[in-house]
Amino acid sequence: KIDASSFHSLQTYEHISSATFLRYHIFDLIPEDKVFYLDSDAVITKSLESYIAQPLDDVYAMATTDVIALNFHNKPYSYFNAGVLLLNNKKCKAESMTAKALASSLENADNADADQYVLNQLFKEHILLADQSFNYQTGLDYVRQRRRFPFLKPHRTIPAIIHYNTSAKPWNTKFPIKFKHIWWYYFQMNWQ
Repeated sequence: KIDASSFHSLQTYEHISSATFLRYHIFDLIPEDKVFYLDSDAVITKSLESYIAQPLDDVYAMATTDVIALNFHNKPYSYFNAGVLLLNNKKCKAESMTAKALASSLENADNADADQYVLNQLFKEHILLADQSFNYQTGLDYVRQRRRFPFLKPHRTIPAIIHYNTSAKPWNTKFPIKFKHIWWYYFQMNWQ
């Protein structure tokens, strides 16, 4: 069991609890050299074999660019979304990443991006960027609607991973977000 009481003072959002900081303990608790991490608000629609087979060599992880941070917060292209990660757990363990991440979170307790900011700072340029189908973030559609930006062009294919990031979740939003029907399809399958 993990004592998460130290996380309660850290910056979170209504749709992100302090449990988000528990991902730091992957490096200490999971023995495998490579770990696939997926936020609970994501759906896998296709085989991930080609993604998981990617050699990570000297990088900490494979991830995708955080499209909201890139488009609206002027973050660099290498700023990644931490909701879907293929982690080089061997490298992270060897470099005591759990302790570094916890210490950095306490130092940056007021940062709005919480654990994602910390992982971006720790992993810096040692990240392998995957294409957006590895982590298609529907939150960009929601942000564009709220800021009166036009919708993104429709996708011709369904991404391998659909990540319903931001507060625009399929089950609680008034705004139409892309691939909402896919989440409901899998939700209904679980209850049959």
